[in-house]
Amino acid sequence: NSSLVEHKLSVWAFGKNGHFCGPHGKEVREPKGPLVTYDWYSGDRIDVDQSRESTEFLATTSDAYTVQLFPLNPLYGTKKEKPFAIDPQGPAQLLISEDYRDVVLELRHENKIAYLLVTEDEHDAGGACAIVACDRGTVHLWDLEGSDQGEVYADLRSLKYWEIALPVVL
Repeated sequence: NSSLVEHKLSVWAFGKNGHFCGPHGKEVREPKGPLVTYDWYSGDRIDVDQSRESTEFLATTSDAYTVQLFPLNPLYGTKKEKPFAIDPQGPAQLLISEDYRDVVLELRHENKIAYLLVTEDEHDAGGACAIVACDRGTVHLWDLEGSDQGEVYADLRSLKYWEIALPVVL
C-alpha cells in the first residue's frame, strides 16, 4: 500500500514532577534514550492513549478509512485490578515487545479520515475514546474500552443547506 509511511514511536518515562525516569522508574537528569522505539508503518494519523498510569495502546490509520488500535501494554484488556504477583519495578516493564504487536480493534469509516484524537471520556465512554473527524463534515466518537469497545457513541455532522432552510419555510 503506497499510502503507508514508516514512523518511529519512541516512549519516554516521566515522573509525577515532570522529570525523566529510567527503565526502573528512578529519576535521571539525562536519559540514555527512550525506553523503547517501535518501527511503525501506518497512514499519516497517529495518537496514543494517555489516560492512566501507563500508556495502554496506540491508534493509527492503516488506510484513509480505517483506524487500528495496537496494544503497547502487555496487560491491555485484562480485567484484573492487580495481575502482578510482584509489582513492576518501573515503566519499562509495562511496555509490550516489538515482536508482539497485534491489531486489537479496527474502526472503519465511510468517509476519508481527516483527524484522529485519542482522549479520556469518563462520563460517556467510561474511559478512553477516539474522536475521528472525516472529510465530509462528520465526526464520530468511538468507545475504546470496556464491554462496548468499538461502538460509536456519538455522531456529529454538518447540516445540508435544505436542512437549514426547511424549518424556516415550514
